[in-house]
Order: sequence, then structure tokens, then C-alpha cells
Amino acid sequence: MGSPAPQTAPTLPSSDDREVYAIFRGQIVAEDQLVNHRMTWLILVQTFLLVILAAVVSSSAAMQHIRNIWVFKWAMCAAGVITAITVWAGIRAADREIHDLKQQYEDIYGGAVPANLPPIVGHGRNHKLGRIPFILPFFCVLLWLVLGFIVR
Repeated sequence: MGSPAPQTAPTLPSSDDREVYAIFRGQIVAEDQLVNHRMTWLILVQTFLLVILAAVVSSSAAMQHIRNIWVFKWAMCAAGVITAITVWAGIRAADREIHDLKQQYEDIYGGAVPANLPPIVGHGRNHKLGRIPFILPFFCVLLWLVLGFIVR
């Protein structure tokens, strides 16, 4: 039986490496939070608009006071579409910024992350569900277009 291999102490990143990592990671977290906030705004605004449209269309009293329900319906649909597209553009901008920050960080270190530091962003295989912020606004646009044509 051989003797166990000698244990070596892990190589710790330098304080400069940790500082650069913290700066880039902090900015990436901020951009990721913007995506989260924009998704929250999208869901809240879309829900609010849908409730208003449903309440007005289902209320005979409201229908009597709105002379041209067609204009109201399409105005609500336009607001839903514009909101969804605006949120999508904001999400796309934050995602591009995250990508650019990751690229800048990797350029500093020649593509290799300093030892014993986690990746600056997660691995691509874990980000498949991260595409939902890009898909949901388009489903909202589709929903509003369908509602525009079927709501009477």
C-alpha cells in the first residue's frame, strides 16, 4: 500500500482578481435584476389591462357608457402590444449588456477564469429556461392580437 498523495493547499485568487470579479459580477447581477423587474412589470401591466378589458366587455352598464367599444377594445390591445414590445426591448438590452460584460471579463483573462473563482455567469446548459423573458412578450402580443379580433 502506498502512502496517500500529499495534500496541496488550493491556489487562491489574488486580491486584484477578486476585485475585478466582484466589479463585473456586481454589474451582471444588476442587469439580471433589471430583467427580473421588467418581467414583473410585464406580468402586472398585462394582467391589469386584461382585467380592465374583461370588466368593461362583460359589464352591460359600462358598454352603454362607452359609445364606441371598438375603439376602446383596440386601444386596450394596442396598449398591451406596445407594453410587451417595450419590455422585450428592455430585456434584450439587459441581456446584451450581460453578454458584453461576460466577454469583457473573459478578454481580461484570455478566456480563462482565475483559479477558485466561480464562472462570471452560469453555464449555457442551465440557461435554457432563461429564454422565457424573450418568449413571454411575444405570447402577450399574440394574445392581444387574438383578443382584438374575437372580443365583441
